[in-house]
Amino acid sequence: MTNRFLYEAYDPWPFKCSNCLHEFTEQIGRVQAGAQVVCPSCRTWLTDHDKEFVVRLTQARNGIFDPWGHMRLIKKPE
Repeated sequence: MTNRFLYEAYDPWPFKCSNCLHEFTEQIGRVQAGAQVVCPSCRTWLTDHDKEFVVRLTQARNGIFDPWGHMRLIKKPE
């Protein structure tokens, strides 16, 4: 079975709020376009993801990083 999850612009990317630890997703394309990532639970702006996101997205596309690996409540879409 092939993995269809190629981390394209329309795919979700997991985030965990550093303030309340709420887990949520944001579309990759929105993050790449510079949209502000805001926790839907406590409305905290996540500002520490910018530089690391590009590196982690590249690693995920190359199969060496699983962004869903540290999530406890949300799961990688099939």
